[in-house]
Amino acid sequence: LKCVGPSLASVAEDTLVLMIFNRGTMLPTPGHAVVALISVLVTLLSSHLWLPFLSYLCVFVVVGVAAFLIKTKAVFVCGASDDVRTWEDERRRGECTHRSNLFSIAPQGRVAQGLNASEEQMDWFEDLVTQICEVKRGIFIGEEVPSTLPSWKRGDFRKKLAKLRERAPVEAGWPDGGRLHEPLDDIALSSRLIAAELNVENALNLVRNYQVFRSTTRGGVLPDPQWLKKGIAFMPCEDRLGRPCLFIRAKYHRSGNIALFRVGLRSTIDAVKAHLLARRTDRFSEDNPLEQYVMLFDFDGAGWSNLDWEAFHCTIQEGSQRYPNMVAQNYLLNVSASVRWIWRTACPLMHPRTRRKCCLVAPRDVRACLQKVIPLERLPPQYGGTSAPWTGPDEARTLEDQIGELLANVYVRAGVVPDGALPTRAQAEASSAPLSRHASSPSGSEDSGDLRDQGKLSLWGRPCGPLACCF
Repeated sequence: LKCVGPSLASVAEDTLVLMIFNRGTMLPTPGHAVVALISVLVTLLSSHLWLPFLSYLCVFVVVGVAAFLIKTKAVFVCGASDDVRTWEDERRRGECTHRSNLFSIAPQGRVAQGLNASEEQMDWFEDLVTQICEVKRGIFIGEEVPSTLPSWKRGDFRKKLAKLRERAPVEAGWPDGGRLHEPLDDIALSSRLIAAELNVENALNLVRNYQVFRSTTRGGVLPDPQWLKKGIAFMPCEDRLGRPCLFIRAKYHRSGNIALFRVGLRSTIDAVKAHLLARRTDRFSEDNPLEQYVMLFDFDGAGWSNLDWEAFHCTIQEGSQRYPNMVAQNYLLNVSASVRWIWRTACPLMHPRTRRKCCLVAPRDVRACLQKVIPLERLPPQYGGTSAPWTGPDEARTLEDQIGELLANVYVRAGVVPDGALPTRAQAEASSAPLSRHASSPSGSEDSGDLRDQGKLSLWGRPCGPLACCF
């Protein structure tokens, strides 16, 4: 391929990288089809007397690239791209603008503890996982949901979990589990058994796919500054069951950049994992035992220009392949009457679990819904709460305003806030404090009077608070 042309060689090398680190799980693209066709032609041509050396050259290139990649094992996803790149490539290109090139989902300075149910706990744990599979644990509001869901017989889950416990560490172990991301424990295995409907082979494939995925990211996916600037994902707090609340504000999304959306989605869900791991103790949580989160799609102000089927399919693919069964419930807020009618019409064709997980909320019921899901002290005044207002990305002055306090805290704690991001609330207050003290200090000079007058010009009741972000 090197002899045929540099462009084809580049495509071949990229295909080889994907094949090595995805082990054949990648989706075919036109570029891969071209490479396959050229490879067939080269094989045919090499059988004749002319160009006999070409086959040896191809073998040399393939073996050389594979040896180099296996030796380095330094690949990760960075920036607005879904390609697998090496650390050296990103450093050379200067595309990594993070203060840290490693996003550890596990808590800093310690190994995340794995949680496994003992034999005495197994009956309780099976009942708990069965309730989660049947979507009986949650806060329900909005459209009617199915009252019963198909499940498994008692004892089936225990047997399947025992088989998966035995095979997963040997056939698909997570070498960085507990250090750079979550450990391979009963929480991880149970989530994949639910997604696979107790099929051990399918669950094992999900475990293996995740191991391959994490071998390319080396921890969590780093947040992209352009994604943060859009303000699509907003995670301000937890709900009443201790589940992180991830708001997807549809009106800020524009189609046309699926690579940025994919990286943003992965980095956001990895931040959810990091938050839950930081809160983990030595026992299962009573309210959120499988460490799930709730997703709230807010369609207020959204129109046809915000519709993106490619992003929708990307969300489904990421949720089913890399982050299975992490979403406990979906709340669709500010849904019009026509969409609710379409939903009711299509409900008989949907899986009962999908129908039960999704709660459609009309605009008139959003306030009551959020008050039922989220404690009032965590809700902003526009929804009847007592917390600070939630602002849009254009009005945001701090990182917390832009992406939510919970999400901002994760990135700050992990040291992966990208360069160019808004300052944190603490940084903004520290920057404005010296000017505020100087403006309020007693002095008889004319300059002091001017500063004192400037100190009275306050926004949101804080002297010069938002202005500190400009300096």
